[in-house]
Amino acid sequence: MRKPWLLLKSGRHPFAGGLSWVGAGLLAAGLLIVAGCAQPTRREWLATFFDGVPPLTTNGTARAIPVPAAETAAPAPAPAVIKIKGPVAIMHTPFADNQCGECHESKFSQKLKGKTMTVCFSCHDDFLEKAVVKHTPVESGECLACHSPHQSDFKGLLIKPDPAVCLECHDEADLVKVKGHNKRADLACLPCHQPHAGPNKHLLKTLLAAAPAGAVKESVK
Repeated sequence: MRKPWLLLKSGRHPFAGGLSWVGAGLLAAGLLIVAGCAQPTRREWLATFFDGVPPLTTNGTARAIPVPAAETAAPAPAPAVIKIKGPVAIMHTPFADNQCGECHESKFSQKLKGKTMTVCFSCHDDFLEKAVVKHTPVESGECLACHSPHQSDFKGLLIKPDPAVCLECHDEADLVKVKGHNKRADLACLPCHQPHAGPNKHLLKTLLAAAPAGAVKESVK
């Protein structure tokens, strides 16, 4: 007499066409329970109904099926972080502290709380109050003509370094004609001049011999 489960596996059993995979799985589970937990017996019953059952090793345990290399490969390394070298940005304190409302109507608005000079002097000392000579853009409230409101690569939050920031308005061809300027090879402005306001004509920091080396040595009237 032929084993009915062999006819079922081959498809020649009279009930093979109507038996679903679910039924086959349940039948296999039931047979395993009846057969017990012995490894050889379990493999024999599984091999009866299913293909690809791994062979037993010499000690009677099931041999592991090797996993394809593609499934065990280590994940690709994360892309390297590219660090761009450059000058360290100098940040305006309220901007660095995320205190946008110190200058703007709200953190969601670009509109200032008032006129530029009024907003600036709400934190900075009003150096124009007692000034004798005032730099024109400062007196006009044009702080942003020279300064960046948020951050800059240059000291004092300047939009450009000295003397480039000064040459945005002043003509270099005229400056070199002034006595004292032709004695300074670098034409830097801030060693001799106050950028905002001061007591002396031409916003000079000093008028006499205390001026920096190479600067004007005569009194300015």
